[in-house]
Amino acid sequence: MIESVKLKDVDDSIQQSDGSTTALAMGGRTLEIKVKDRSPFTTPTRPISVPELEAMHFLTFRGSLDGHLGAVQIDIRGERYQEFLKKNGVNKAIKRKMVSFADRTCCFENFVLLHVPPLRPSEIGIFKMYFEMQTDIPTLDYISMPQIASNDENVYKGIVQGWITEAEKLQKGVVPRLSMKDDLEVFKKKLKILADMAKTGEIRIIDVIYANPKNYLLQYVELWKNKEIEAIINCSDVPFSEGRLISPGLRETPIIELQRWGIDTIAPSKFTLSPKALMKMISNPPPKNLQEIGDFSWACHPGGAFIDDDLWQKIPSENVHCDCKLCLGKNQPDLVKVYSVDDIGALTYNGMEKAARLHDHLSSQSEYSVIRDRIKSREMAGYLSEISDFREIRLKI
Repeated sequence: MIESVKLKDVDDSIQQSDGSTTALAMGGRTLEIKVKDRSPFTTPTRPISVPELEAMHFLTFRGSLDGHLGAVQIDIRGERYQEFLKKNGVNKAIKRKMVSFADRTCCFENFVLLHVPPLRPSEIGIFKMYFEMQTDIPTLDYISMPQIASNDENVYKGIVQGWITEAEKLQKGVVPRLSMKDDLEVFKKKLKILADMAKTGEIRIIDVIYANPKNYLLQYVELWKNKEIEAIINCSDVPFSEGRLISPGLRETPIIELQRWGIDTIAPSKFTLSPKALMKMISNPPPKNLQEIGDFSWACHPGGAFIDDDLWQKIPSENVHCDCKLCLGKNQPDLVKVYSVDDIGALTYNGMEKAARLHDHLSSQSEYSVIRDRIKSREMAGYLSEISDFREIRLKI
């Protein structure tokens, strides 16, 4: 369990409008985290999640994943939520996934984020089911809360406090959740309540559900104004592909965009194939050549971007060189040759997509080390300029 969270460094070298006439000084922050019976660590960092665990298994990757946190997201919204309420096979499948994840990340501080619609205070039975699904997993450190559909400060505080009390009896922590799409005034009030709980050590992690900062700027501004909160701010449900299109085949990664608002860790949405792509993979025979393998998007974190596979394979190798545990300095043709085949040498449709997910995690951890140093030296504005130059000069053909 996390014993303490201390604000370490704050960078405010980036100037940005807060939506009015006021210029906002921002840039990012670092936290020093002390953990009982485990090594301390500093944020920002990247939690280990399902995509990279699945990729490791698929690729029979024998390296280790660097990290200190584990966060899995399970989407139970839409039609699946109705099945969830029936307590049928869907619940058993969700529980198996939670147990598997908790067991595989038991050496990290871990938690599960169940995405369900916001719950009204009167929906006591659903609250109870949500809570109990997590409490009997011994290798799970934290119990996440659903969003609470109440604008009443006392009601909200009471529910969160109740969860904390019950979780403490089980020697577990609690992860409250807010949505960046919440009404601004409601967001402010709930965030203040959680900030006060962080001061007492009752809360160590707060999850905020992603919304595009362009559309919900004031909520992100409010988050940054509360940058002194001594709790890990994790942003969940972060899309891989919603970043700004820089040029054809090149899209901005949300890591830096979110970091500047004081977010400490991110948990990307689980990558899923489109129904069309999934049907193609199931119904078609295995690919006969490399031109028939599935599409993928390759992360280049020093350039703050994801690169479509066609463009990535054409960029000079030295411009996208990577020494992460998966890439080991290999050029693009060698990476494709290694990871587009299975363990018996047969071409696979989604081998490179799995490799891309694992590379994304491993290489982002290296980049977070750079970001921590830049925040410490108050150089985030210069860092953003370097990323822009990197894209302009190196990520072209």
